[in-house]
Amino acid sequence: MEKFLAGYIRVSTEMQVERDSLTNQEEVISNYARSKGKEFKIYKDAGISAKDQQRPSFQKMLADIRQGLIDTVVVTKLDRITRSLKDLIELKDLFEKFEISFVSMSQNLDTSNPMGKFSFHILGSVAELEREMTAERVAEDMKGRAKRRKWNGGVPAYGFTCQTRYYRDWLKKKAKEMLKNFNGRSLIETIHSLEQDPKIKEGALAFARERMPEPKVLAIDPREAKIVKVIYQRYLEKKSFRNVVHSLNSRRISTREGQPWASTSIRRILQNPIYYGGLSYNKRKAVGKTSRPRPKEEHILVEGVFDPIISKEQFLEVQKIIADQTKIPSSSKGSRYLLTGLLECRLCGTKMYGYTHDPRKEGKVYQYYRCNGHISKGSAVCPGNTVDRKVVEGLIVDELKKLSTDPERLQEKAEDFNIRFDQEVRPLLEQQKTVQHSLAKIGKKLRRLLGLYEDEVIEREDLVEEKASMDSEKKFLEQELEQINQKISSNDLAKFDLKGTLSSIHDLAEVFDELDHEEKKELLRAIIHKIRVGKHHLDCEFFALPNSFVDCSRMVRDSWPR
Repeated sequence: MEKFLAGYIRVSTEMQVERDSLTNQEEVISNYARSKGKEFKIYKDAGISAKDQQRPSFQKMLADIRQGLIDTVVVTKLDRITRSLKDLIELKDLFEKFEISFVSMSQNLDTSNPMGKFSFHILGSVAELEREMTAERVAEDMKGRAKRRKWNGGVPAYGFTCQTRYYRDWLKKKAKEMLKNFNGRSLIETIHSLEQDPKIKEGALAFARERMPEPKVLAIDPREAKIVKVIYQRYLEKKSFRNVVHSLNSRRISTREGQPWASTSIRRILQNPIYYGGLSYNKRKAVGKTSRPRPKEEHILVEGVFDPIISKEQFLEVQKIIADQTKIPSSSKGSRYLLTGLLECRLCGTKMYGYTHDPRKEGKVYQYYRCNGHISKGSAVCPGNTVDRKVVEGLIVDELKKLSTDPERLQEKAEDFNIRFDQEVRPLLEQQKTVQHSLAKIGKKLRRLLGLYEDEVIEREDLVEEKASMDSEKKFLEQELEQINQKISSNDLAKFDLKGTLSSIHDLAEVFDELDHEEKKELLRAIIHKIRVGKHHLDCEFFALPNSFVDCSRMVRDSWPR
């Protein structure tokens, strides 16, 4: 199949009055393609910004490039295809990979010839240089701010406070007064709503400025600082994250958010130099929309920035203990446990993991699953729950083998699933389809409206009025679709693969004992959603099947090693 020329045209809403309308762009590119004797296809995005690559026709053009259908991409101006230097470099790499010539007519840029290719590379090099220079400027600015005892922003570390935190705390208190019953989401939504009221926002700002006149400055929070000192002191005595966690939780000392402590939070506090007055940064590197840790030699530490809560000697002593303990290899054999990650403690909802107890005097190894909530956060969070490995694994495998050799029971469960699916999920899927169809119709109407304006059939005032009405209807439908999607995603039945699960269960009795350990784990994960473990029984949820209750009255007996 002969490759064709792709003409990409775009215009954003605010650009509708420009001379360079979609029609003009298409005409210019069409004439160019005909002059070259090329077959061409126009990719059109109307009313969409070029701030990122999330544009329907643009994505379709990229897909056609990757399928080898295009040999040339033409735009009237460079900013029609992108306004982002980062995206420009990505496009340059893509075009080179698939040997695509790129033409920007206004800039006389044509990569089919050496000069055009050189110019395109220069653009990419300039973008790269600008990024590096910006990174250097930011790094130098951060160093300068640190030397001036200025904080670089973000959530203040536990033990410290700032103007922004006082502002948020005031709004949170106000929101809680308004809500009798609230969850995390309703509280956040109420805070956001309060911020829209200028008087309330000004009241919060006045409260924050009164307590912390200068923004971007950290000050010690006396109450939290006392707890930080306790954490360091306890760790130096016991040399155990878990012991510190248990101690705090048993004394009902909670985190800033009112939650029980966990080992990860304690480790973070014990390894942060801010507590002896140091400021550490350049620890992570941005990679796309996420980040990854930098090598330790690239970390930057500036000392004497903040008022200390502990001494530097204490901090260094803690780091030595942590480093020594990190060298000790773990004796856990959790990977040998068939149900790792599938068991959930019925008492607190936390995962249960395999643990091996090997008392060398007795010469006997004990293996069991235990509640991670109790282990990591203490009895204040969960009184503790353990189950013998052989007991629970044997019960689950036996139950699945019985189900595997009972076609009538399998069929009965499948029918139960289909009835529930028709009652709970299918109506939501039909609603979803209806709303999506309505949104597609609005999209077509909007494109037609923009076309009428470009062809000067309607005036700008008519465009603005009609578009505002369509945008309002579109927003309402998008909110309705989001609610439907949330209902679907929160319904476990919608996620289950009934056919695949039934097939896996059907073959289990015949093949299970012939599989190796990893294959057995993989098969069980394909069938089991989760197993909720209580003191004397467990509930096993199979994917796509109604809950299966497995009697386990002997579960607690002989669970703990003697």
